Amino acid sequence: MLVVNAVTRPKNNMLDKILENFPDEEFLIADGFNDAVIGVEPSSLRLIYSVSKCIGILMKDIENEEDATEYFYYNVADAFMGEKTPIWCEDFGKSIKEERKEKLQKLDSV
Repeated sequence: MLVVNAVTRPKNNMLDKILENFPDEEFLIADGFNDAVIGVEPSSLRLIYSVSKCIGILMKDIENEEDATEYFYYNVADAFMGEKTPIWCEDFGKSIKEERKEKLQKLDSV
């Protein structure tokens, strides 16, 4: 986990928007999951991550969705880093297999 503020921010659209709106705050970010940030909890100022997007990011290195899911919950979601620990939103997005199948169907229809 990394602590960032408006000065040390990584390049990410949602994260940039949050940091622009809270320039004097520091946020704890989950390293490697910047593209999974979906918002901020306004009272605690904790970043909110999409679980399905996090698992999708992990699947770039872990081919099996079940293994990526297990890794996420054991190594990422269960890590407590203090009061700024991110919030993991169970967004029930499409599974990676479903998304790949849809992309292949679109390619086949072209």
